[in-house]
Amino acid sequence: MKLTKYCVVPNCKTGCKSLKVNCSVFKVPKRDELREKWISAIPGIKDLKPNQFVREKHFDEKCIIRNFVMRDVQANVLAELPFILHHSIEAAAIILPFQDSELLVLNVYRHPNNDTPAHALNDLFNFASGYKYAFIVGDLNAHHRLWGCARNDNIGIRLASRIESYNYLILNDSTSTRFNPNTNSGSIIDLAFASSDLAGVCCSRTLDDPMASDHYPIETIINGAATKVPYTNLYHGSKTILDDNYKAYLEDAAYTKGNFHYTHYHTDNLKPWYYRLMLSRAQIVTINRLRSGHYNLNLSLFRKNIVDSPGCPCGDPYQDANHVIFRCELTQAKPPPKYLREKFPTRPMDIFPLIKNPTPKLCRLLLSYFNSCELYI
Repeated sequence: MKLTKYCVVPNCKTGCKSLKVNCSVFKVPKRDELREKWISAIPGIKDLKPNQFVREKHFDEKCIIRNFVMRDVQANVLAELPFILHHSIEAAAIILPFQDSELLVLNVYRHPNNDTPAHALNDLFNFASGYKYAFIVGDLNAHHRLWGCARNDNIGIRLASRIESYNYLILNDSTSTRFNPNTNSGSIIDLAFASSDLAGVCCSRTLDDPMASDHYPIETIINGAATKVPYTNLYHGSKTILDDNYKAYLEDAAYTKGNFHYTHYHTDNLKPWYYRLMLSRAQIVTINRLRSGHYNLNLSLFRKNIVDSPGCPCGDPYQDANHVIFRCELTQAKPPPKYLREKFPTRPMDIFPLIKNPTPKLCRLLLSYFNSCELYI
């Protein structure tokens, strides 16, 4: 009969049949001083007994040490590795004697339908970098031109960045490792890469026999004395040159076009200003038009010879975003958003500095305000 491990914390349903989620529990320690620390740290607990259990969610994650321990049949520890905590990655490792040191062989599977954040990849490489000789292989489900794919995807970009920054070398021979019968095409998603100290004695090839699978095995032979491989990071060098050329182009072009945007909003950040902001397409377009100085108001249309006058129908000689929001008689029946007056009391008459790093709330309010005035800029 299997013993059910109920969580002793009040109102926690761990162990109940109604709870369908698998979760870990920790047994209450026998040592009195450690048990007292548990009682003081877990809300709702006044007393604990050594035969009771507490679910992991009741602990701060930084207080939990997770290790993967591999033992032989005699229960001797073969390898003890930190557990990489992310649901998108499955990893197994073994440490073998190699030359005058140890060889880490790390097998990784990344679930294709789950996003793997940067910190999870950092954990993986930080652990592997603790070994001079490290070999990582597995189905990473990542695409990047660095290992021969026709395109880059987000996880491929993150992975390629870590491979380069941690000085690992790709061992793939640019042969497809998976065949998709639906599209009759191949892809390279099974990867093998090694630390620079190990790569010189590694020889990898993709086998022709898929062995009744849709993936082709990668065979890697490691032999001889390990020597560090001198190499030039051509990808990083090419990317740096392209970035520098693009920045120089933007600086030259700003003299003749886009001067307003370049003067007020240009940064060297490769991410757009709305990166990681929860905005609709209409909100992003509205702010982009204001930042570029190209919007559907007469001052901007006059510069493009679309209208005959930059003036506003209210009689003001210039109709721009500031005029419409703060001064126009035709729109003052709908005064500027209260948020602007309260949030920016010292500079309420100029909207353009406020949209350099706009908040989602400001973006939504500006779009709503223009729509309420029937000005679809």
